[in-house]
Amino acid sequence: MSDNKKYTAQDIRLYLEGKLSPSHMHEMEKAALHDPFLADALEGMELYNDQEKFSTDVNDLNTRLNERIKKKGALLSINNLWWKIAAVLVIIITGIFVITFMA
Repeated sequence: MSDNKKYTAQDIRLYLEGKLSPSHMHEMEKAALHDPFLADALEGMELYNDQEKFSTDVNDLNTRLNERIKKKGALLSINNLWWKIAAVLVIIITGIFVITFMA
C-alpha cells in the first residue's frame, strides 16, 4: 500500500477489525496523518456500529456525488463556451478600435 492509495470502506473495516498486517495498518495510520478525510473516515467508521448501513450510505453518497459532478461538468462546458465567445468579441472590438483610431 503506497501513500497515494485510495482506501475503501472495506480497507477501513479490516483495519478496525485488526485483520490487516501490522505493516499495512502502519501505512494506513501514516496515510491518515497526511489525509484528514481518511482520518475522519477512520474515526467515523469506528463510531458507526451498523457496518452494512454504513456501506449502503457510502455507496449512496458516491452515487449522488457522481451525478452532481456530471451535472456540474455539463454546466461548466456551457459556461466555457460563453467565455470563449466573449473573448473573441473583445478581440474583434479591440481590433476594430485599433484600426479605426490608429489609422
